[in-house]
Amino acid sequence: MGLRELLRRRERGARRANGVEPHSDDDLLCPAHRRLDFESLHPDAGSRSKGVRMIIGIHHACISTPDLDRLKAFYCELFGLEEVTRFGWEQGNELTDSIVGLDNSEAKFVYLRSSNAFIELFQYTHPTPNPRDPHWRVNDYGITHICFEVTDIYGEYVRLAAAGMRFQNDAPIDAMGMLHVAYGFDPDGNIVELIQFPDRVKRSESSSLTGAPLLAVTESLL
Repeated sequence: MGLRELLRRRERGARRANGVEPHSDDDLLCPAHRRLDFESLHPDAGSRSKGVRMIIGIHHACISTPDLDRLKAFYCELFGLEEVTRFGWEQGNELTDSIVGLDNSEAKFVYLRSSNAFIELFQYTHPTPNPRDPHWRVNDYGITHICFEVTDIYGEYVRLAAAGMRFQNDAPIDAMGMLHVAYGFDPDGNIVELIQFPDRVKRSESSSLTGAPLLAVTESLL
């Protein structure tokens, strides 16, 4: 049984369970009806998760790029990320289309690992991606930047600038002694932030991420 037929059968069963009959098989797969009735397909999901938070944490972020190898080199060579795997698919892959929500998609991607998270880089060849808005600003809606915590922001600023990375300011900014920050740009124009917390803002022993010192800084500024 193909994926398309499987989706039709699952959607048909979900609708009939709710007393709704589709007009046709094609109606089952049109965009307005692709979302399955989750509760009817998984009636015990609510009871399993009730009162229990099952979210572990942020696993990865993803960037779509017109030049996969260029962006991969930027993050691996300058920021020390490691390529974990590389994959791709051609048009006609119904399973992948159902995941990404595109028709006849085709892409390749690499999976990069840092010390505490991952970054995916995708290069789509179909459908043709829309170019990034040249007037996009950091306050516009959507994901705005990726942040790397560093131990020597001034040293990293000099090293990265010498390697060709463009920064928003001529030097990192001292935010009232609470932290030091610098906004820069990757080759695609995505904002990459560097952040350093001073030694006196101690990291919680139970935290391996930047959340603990950032929370301490935020509370001290309020």
